[in-house]
Amino acid sequence: MSGQKNVLAYKIIFTLPLSAMDKTLSPQEAFSDFLQFAEQNGIRLGNDVAQAKRDNKGGRLTAKGTPIKLGVARIRRLLERYCPGRYEFREVVVVHDGQ
Repeated sequence: MSGQKNVLAYKIIFTLPLSAMDKTLSPQEAFSDFLQFAEQNGIRLGNDVAQAKRDNKGGRLTAKGTPIKLGVARIRRLLERYCPGRYEFREVVVVHDGQ
């Protein structure tokens, strides 16, 4: 019975409809795409995006001297704020049977 559940989960996970124009990107790639799209379309970006760009390049440091990273949750907030509907975040779980 558990084998059938795994097969069902596999079918649900990987039968996601995508249009011909959709791309699958990592969060970092999506952030780069967002910056390019915003520039091409004249979208006015706030200081939060300028700070995120610096953090993405390792330009800000914590008090201990370690670089502040641009995380997935922050990328998601920025993309949803400035380009609602253009980007869709999905979480996927892959089941590896036999390991």
